[in-house]
Amino acid sequence: MSDELAVAYLRVSTEDQSVEQQMAAIERFAKSRGLKLVRIFADEAVSGTTHALEREKFVECLEFMERSGVRLLIIYSLDRLGRNFTDIFRTLDELTRRGVIVLSVRDSFLQHMDPTIRKIVVALLAWASEMEVKMIRERIRLAMSRSDVREKLARRRVAVPEETKELIASLYKSGHSVKRIAKMVNLSEYAVRKVLIERGLLELGERTCPRCLHKLEWDEIEGRFRCRNCGFLK
Repeated sequence: MSDELAVAYLRVSTEDQSVEQQMAAIERFAKSRGLKLVRIFADEAVSGTTHALEREKFVECLEFMERSGVRLLIIYSLDRLGRNFTDIFRTLDELTRRGVIVLSVRDSFLQHMDPTIRKIVVALLAWASEMEVKMIRERIRLAMSRSDVREKLARRRVAVPEETKELIASLYKSGHSVKRIAKMVNLSEYAVRKVLIERGLLELGERTCPRCLHKLEWDEIEGRFRCRNCGFLK
């Protein structure tokens, strides 16, 4: 089939703009470049944390492209393919291996079909991905080197005896705060919250991190709620 044929892929999470807005931008982009859209695939209410190759409609999109011979894939922006450089690079690398050319409406560096330019873009993403992984590893190494962090993790792993659980429940019913109880029984606040949730005395609220039970706060950069304790995004 002609290279002038293209397929569009959209991912829309609950916090995103509508499918219609993204689609309108993609259609304008395709028209301005003389490309004809033959199919549109959209994953709705799907988080960027879900790998692209694990999304139902994205997989269908690639299967269609393989069957039809269409090689141009238009997306609204690069973050439709992943949540970070590493995830995006791996997806782009896999698509390149399959012979798919990705064009992005919002990212000008992915609006060229020149092989040389695209190789440079992929190389830069690979470098950014490597730097991102190194930075994450270094943050983890520095955090784990702190004695207070090691002590905190060790306290979390301790099995809480049944009598201690009873005491925690009793203290909470008496009006003591989670922070106060944690100091009284020499456990982490996480361990105390976990016991209270197990006993039905404390509910896992909508703005509570399910991973470490700390409060989720709105992150303007991510556009989502973030746990400042463990980095969980919602």
